[in-house]
Amino acid sequence: MIASFITNLIAYLAGKHHLKKKIKNHKMWFDSEIERIKKKYHL
Repeated sequence: MIASFITNLIAYLAGKHHLKKKIKNHKMWFDSEIERIKKKYHL
C-alpha cells in the first residue's frame, strides 16, 4: 500500500508540470461537467 502511494506521488509530481499546460483545457471541460451534474441532480 505504501509502495503504491509513493509510486502515485512520484507520478503526480512528474506530471504536475505537464498538467499546468493542460489545466486551461481541463478547466473548461471540468466547468461544463459540473454544470451538467448540477442540472442532472438539481443542485
